[in-house]
Amino acid sequence: MQIQVETLRHALKLLQPVVPKKTELPAAQHVLVGEGRAVANNLELAVAIQVLEAEGPGLCFPRAALDFLERVPGALVATIQQDGKRLGITVGAHRASFHAPEGGDFPPFPQVEPEHEAVIDGDALLRALRAVAPYAATEDSRPVLTAVCLTLGKHLKAVTADGFRLAWEDVLGHLPGEGNLLIPRDTIRHLAHFWKGAGGAPDVPQGDGLASLALVQKFMRLGWNKHHLRLNFGTVNIVTQLVPGTFPNYHVLIPDKFRSHVTFLAEDLARALAAGARLAMDNSGIVRLEWENHELRATARGEDQEIVQMLVRAICEASGRVAFNIGYLENYLKGK
Repeated sequence: MQIQVETLRHALKLLQPVVPKKTELPAAQHVLVGEGRAVANNLELAVAIQVLEAEGPGLCFPRAALDFLERVPGALVATIQQDGKRLGITVGAHRASFHAPEGGDFPPFPQVEPEHEAVIDGDALLRALRAVAPYAATEDSRPVLTAVCLTLGKHLKAVTADGFRLAWEDVLGHLPGEGNLLIPRDTIRHLAHFWKGAGGAPDVPQGDGLASLALVQKFMRLGWNKHHLRLNFGTVNIVTQLVPGTFPNYHVLIPDKFRSHVTFLAEDLARALAAGARLAMDNSGIVRLEWENHELRATARGEDQEIVQMLVRAICEASGRVAFNIGYLENYLKGK
């Protein structure tokens, strides 16, 4: 195989986040390059990106090969040869040899027979998935809570819950079918990485009017069945396993009506919370909010009758009060 160094190392670097550090299948700790693409597969998530220069049978590249390629001129052409379990790379006067399995040992890319397919605004989908992903559970006693739930149907939503918090965001568009797709949280992180780094040109579906096309920055194609979700955009093809199980009926946890509303600037409340955070964390992590007229008062109390009260300008429709875990509230306000 002969391929420009810059092209090869860009593909290897882009796929590195998917390559597992530990696995029962050693070949999966490599990136397979050949037959016009580069592939990483950690057995739960598989990603293939188009590399037209990568002609010939697939060759396995270890991480050490990327370290070598990052230190040779990118404009030169690399000549790669496989000899048994040795991978040789020659770039001008520079040479390297690595232990590497044969391409046939690399796990095959999953072939998904989708029950449903759809095209959606990828920017809108990813924005919603990333917004709710931090609120998924981090421990796996209930695996369905470690996933991001993507509803199906006309009212598309991204939802997560960890047993204490529930987060949801509407998504522009709709997906056919009924039920939910439970997408692993790590898949969302990898999806954001490839959407930013290798999205390529928008994949425009046939038959859409100019008005609707003008509203869409990039299209993403989805196909799914009970076990897998496939995503295609630009030069990227991703297949991820779905988390099995039934997501909780979160609708019953969202009140239809609220007794009181208060509106404020997020950064104002964030500063108020910072002033009392130390006291609150010394006393069960509780912060109390009370509002009336044009003020929101945040109160934190310590164990020795210490108290910090901060006032925030607000618009109040009616007086009210509530107690929060200060960590949860600070996480929500961060960056808003």
